[in-house]
Amino acid sequence: MAHATSILKSLNKNKGYYTLESLLDTVSTATDSFVIVGHHLYRPGKWINHIEEKSHLLDAIELPAKDIVQKEKYRNLSTSLKKNFVAGSDAHTWAQIGVGYTMCSDDVFGFSMFKNAIKTNKVSISISPEAEQLVQISSAYRKHLIS
Repeated sequence: MAHATSILKSLNKNKGYYTLESLLDTVSTATDSFVIVGHHLYRPGKWINHIEEKSHLLDAIELPAKDIVQKEKYRNLSTSLKKNFVAGSDAHTWAQIGVGYTMCSDDVFGFSMFKNAIKTNKVSISISPEAEQLVQISSAYRKHLIS
């Protein structure tokens, strides 16, 4: 079985995005080493065309921190596709760490158990009450200090 990092490094980033099909072709050698989530779907260029037909390829729909204001849109999509709903901070700066995360019971130990908890909807999400402000701080930080 290939290591996740080496598989991800092998992906072609020519246009900056991967199609769901090309991603799944690449990670198929890793069997259960990945949780495949629909992520940043409401950002330009990230929508999965014909998502209804491809939803069986996804394990969950993820609410990314940067899109926290669109929480209901992501939740409604996960419901309509009958996919579980997860959250992740997708932290690009220190300010976004912990903005959103997926929780599971403390008896879930190891990746395969975590993936199973996601697939069987035995997880819940937590969103920081300060999420919107933290995302704004992160955006300002990236714009003014990193650029």
